[in-house]
Amino acid sequence: MAAMERPRRTREIRKKASDMKKTMEWRLSARTLVLGLLGIACVSVASAQTPLVWYKMNEGSGTLVGDSGSGTALNATMSGTATWTTSTPSGTGSAVSIVDNATDANFISTGAVTGTKVDALSQFTITLWVNLQALPTAGDRLISTLNVGATKGFDLNIQNPTSGTLSAANFCPTLMVDGYAAPAVGAPSNNVSAANTWLFLAVTYDGLSSSGNVKFYSGNTSGALISLGTTSITSGAVDSTTGALQIGNTSASSGDRTPSALFDDVRIYGGVLTSTDIDTIRMDAVPEPSTALLAALGLAGFGLLKLRSRRQLL
Repeated sequence: MAAMERPRRTREIRKKASDMKKTMEWRLSARTLVLGLLGIACVSVASAQTPLVWYKMNEGSGTLVGDSGSGTALNATMSGTATWTTSTPSGTGSAVSIVDNATDANFISTGAVTGTKVDALSQFTITLWVNLQALPTAGDRLISTLNVGATKGFDLNIQNPTSGTLSAANFCPTLMVDGYAAPAVGAPSNNVSAANTWLFLAVTYDGLSSSGNVKFYSGNTSGALISLGTTSITSGAVDSTTGALQIGNTSASSGDRTPSALFDDVRIYGGVLTSTDIDTIRMDAVPEPSTALLAALGLAGFGLLKLRSRRQLL
């Protein structure tokens, strides 16, 4: 009898060892799942460069628009009737609402940027969210550091579309560097829409190159990032400017250059970001499942795997 029991006990020991190995494998898989889901929740713009200037616009009160970028803060101030709104691309936080008027007094502005971190850049990337609330005018500014006379500094503005009539739903974003302008060109279309909806815009400039050195991108909270084409500005590094950094206006002119619009999450980088980095910035404002929800899903998955591992032992 003893001789017959030994093989059976050996088989039982081997089976228990095999079951324990499977249990450990399932637990490892569950932990990997949880960490992976939590990792998705923590995706941010870490892969991109640190912005020189970053106006998150989450103050929600007062007139200060704080700079969260690198180095010495280049804080801005809201002027005129510029005010806060809770309408944002992400559905959380706040944004700035600017209403056009004949006195050109409603905008966001710093002091002169001469000698600051955004002055005389060799390369840069601008990203922002804009939501036009009314019919714009050709020449309305989104962001600008141009000086009086528009000969020094950079500027992202609204211009007439290549086809159709200018409207909040049909305009051409245009970059100006030291007085030289380049509109967005190329497939699928250089005309974009921000009519009562949030539009993500980005432009890169490489002053170290003279050909194909300007790239435009657009997007929203639901679709993919779109390339608006590549063009050229042969200005080299941006000249030092005495203009202020203004959102919704420019120091270049005393005329009305303000669109009625909402602005949010405005950034300037001191380099040429890739389309992947730019899309990461765009996605940073897109609503995603909360960390708590992802953690709950991960724990649920862990529970199911643990239950399955127990059944393996039965």
